[in-house]
Amino acid sequence: MNKQVDSYITRGLIIAGAIFLALNLSSCAPKKEVMAMEPEPPMEEEVPEEVVELIVADDIYVVVSGDSLWAISGSVSIYNNALRWPLIYANNDQIEHADLIFPGQELAIRRDLSRDDINAAVEHAKNRGVRMFGELLAYDSSYRKSTMMMEQ
Repeated sequence: MNKQVDSYITRGLIIAGAIFLALNLSSCAPKKEVMAMEPEPPMEEEVPEEVVELIVADDIYVVVSGDSLWAISGSVSIYNNALRWPLIYANNDQIEHADLIFPGQELAIRRDLSRDDINAAVEHAKNRGVRMFGELLAYDSSYRKSTMMMEQ
């Protein structure tokens, strides 16, 4: 099932890259006058049931070898945005250091997030930057504490 999801993600990334390249190359080409055509209705792509279950599944993600909070958060079935990794960190007290997670850890994934929760997480991720080890622990811990206060 994970290989199938990875396959869909890989295909999506390849298609997105091709579109990006085509758009950038077309902006370099000489401009031609084009007649407006009526757009075709979009084709609905059938999403396999396993993928749908992953997208709506709540609560638990089991860490596998090579995972990082960044990669987990960026996964389509989690938050589809790597900068939202602090949401996972803040919701899992067993993570002592955001850069150190271990295979087999079960991470709770929250789905009932407010726009403020998401914005605070992204802001934290963007401003984390390069810090000394002790400073990182303090910076991440202060973020976790501030999210706990927001929930109360």
